[in-house]
Amino acid sequence: MSLIYLDYLKAGRFKLGEAKTVEVLQSYASGFIYEKEQATPIIIEIKCAQCESKIEVKPVSLEYLLFTIGKSRSEHIYS
Repeated sequence: MSLIYLDYLKAGRFKLGEAKTVEVLQSYASGFIYEKEQATPIIIEIKCAQCESKIEVKPVSLEYLLFTIGKSRSEHIYS
């Protein structure tokens, strides 16, 4: 089974999880620093083709998608 997350997002077949504060490692010119950020998981539910059980997949956070959408096309985005 092929799962393309963008298809689920475009179709609105997802839900948002509970927003949580998480600690992330940020790189700066002088090294690294831990910062706290808000993260709201995007949850996609799929059914297992073999057992019909529901599986929740959380590929990215809402904040990450909003950040990516806000980037201009001329900027480089690295994954």
